[in-house]
Amino acid sequence: MKTYWFIFYQEELLLDNDQLPYSEEPPVSLAMGGYLHTLPPLDGVPCKALHLKHPYQPEENSSPQKTESSHAEENGKIRKENSYLPEKTGATWKDKAYLSEENGTILTEKANPLEGKSVMLEEDFHPSEKENVTLEEEFHLSEKENVTLEEEFHLSEKENVMLEEDFHLSEGKSVTLKPVGLRASYFKLPLSHYLHAGKAREVLHFDEQMQFCPRCGHPLTLHEQPNTHKECDACNHQLWPSISTAIIVRITRGEEILLVRARNFRGTFYGLVAGFLETGETLEECVAREVKEETGISIKNLRYFASQPWPYPSGLMVGFTAEYAGGTIRIQDEELTEARFFHRTRLPEIPPKLSMARMLIDDFIEKNSAEGGN
Repeated sequence: MKTYWFIFYQEELLLDNDQLPYSEEPPVSLAMGGYLHTLPPLDGVPCKALHLKHPYQPEENSSPQKTESSHAEENGKIRKENSYLPEKTGATWKDKAYLSEENGTILTEKANPLEGKSVMLEEDFHPSEKENVTLEEEFHLSEKENVTLEEEFHLSEKENVMLEEDFHLSEGKSVTLKPVGLRASYFKLPLSHYLHAGKAREVLHFDEQMQFCPRCGHPLTLHEQPNTHKECDACNHQLWPSISTAIIVRITRGEEILLVRARNFRGTFYGLVAGFLETGETLEECVAREVKEETGISIKNLRYFASQPWPYPSGLMVGFTAEYAGGTIRIQDEELTEARFFHRTRLPEIPPKLSMARMLIDDFIEKNSAEGGN
């Protein structure tokens, strides 16, 4: 059955032409990652998630170049890094090597590449009669071939390929897997797919971070039904994914909105006052505390707005609206570099669309534009 595949390396999600890989077989070798997780279906389609052990570093289309590097003798064989595959060799490869000048020569020393030869490489490996080749070491492919690759490699052209070590691609299908940051995937994927990718990342994070029982130290067993959790077979202790809850609040003063520049912001945009919920706090108490600590002002008419999963790596953003009640702005230097009120028609750079902060700001602009007629 065809499946959506959520393949991650750290915060990067592998996409196929800016879409989730969708195939019956996994688009990467399962040996490359940890446990294969089963997620709830997406639009009736089964979903699987996997975290890779090694980064994916695709190379842009370029002509392969011969590179100089030293040969090293290993188990009686000569190996060369970044070896060059001439066009139309029709050869079966076992190790990295240059082609010999003569047909059927056993390579035991450095040889010059020669195009158009069918050769025997390294011991008793005979060339295939067709152009299908098996490659088991790193190389650059200069011509289009139908190939099976069994170790890391770079393609110079788009190919129909199947990979059996690092990144498997479905045989007979042209696939381009590219890593994309989870945040950036918001702008490429349908919203439901992005949200599911976020869930996948949180499940993977939970599995990676919670390997042993905090009570007795015994390895934990993952359970995915009826919901994702882990159990200790030794002491029966159960654990569920930990969600870090944070509040974010839009504070307005007539047609003005309070915007802040936090020290941890990635970029030059302004956002809203936000902070994590502390033990024993209500959400409302958290909002009042964070506003007072970071800006020194008081608020009134606090209202719930919306919530949003925030898988960076496992959070929940709870949005509120409030009105300015009084006080002079005094920023918390450890947290902010600036905080001030901006008129709705003269806003600075604001956060991207995927965030709760942007949702709150857009809602403010829309409501005040409708009321003000501008």
